[in-house]
Amino acid sequence: MELFIKRFIDLLDEEIPVSMVHTVIEQPLGAALNDSYVLIHARKDLAAEDSPYVEIEIYPIDYRKARFLFAFTFPKDSIQIDKTKFEEKLKSGKNIKAEKIIPLQNTDEEYYELFAENEWNLPENNAEIDQAIGEILEIIKEWMSSSGYQTNDL
Repeated sequence: MELFIKRFIDLLDEEIPVSMVHTVIEQPLGAALNDSYVLIHARKDLAAEDSPYVEIEIYPIDYRKARFLFAFTFPKDSIQIDKTKFEEKLKSGKNIKAEKIIPLQNTDEEYYELFAENEWNLPENNAEIDQAIGEILEIIKEWMSSSGYQTNDL
């Protein structure tokens, strides 16, 4: 599982810059066992505060299965298409169903948040692992590009 997560982070960073990775261990006081997960923060454009970003939590379920939780955040200035079209795109996610969408008017800081989760079975050989990671990354890129935000790369 550790190699899968490391490879996932490397491939994600090639597509959407990763700005933070934490391994979180939760162990109640006096407990013999603990739960752990990996928290990843990636922003479409590291230099722009108004660019969309995602926080991903990866929970290993067993050796070949993981649960992914996604929290996509779209600041108001990152939404560069008509707001109704943007909301329709969020609600019609093809590969992952949005669990919860918090629109601009319900927040003080004027941003959209989208929460989703999914479980993936992880293949055993490396070629298939890269293919599985590629499918997950395509879903992330699809959500991240739904606001129409373009980076300011030269």
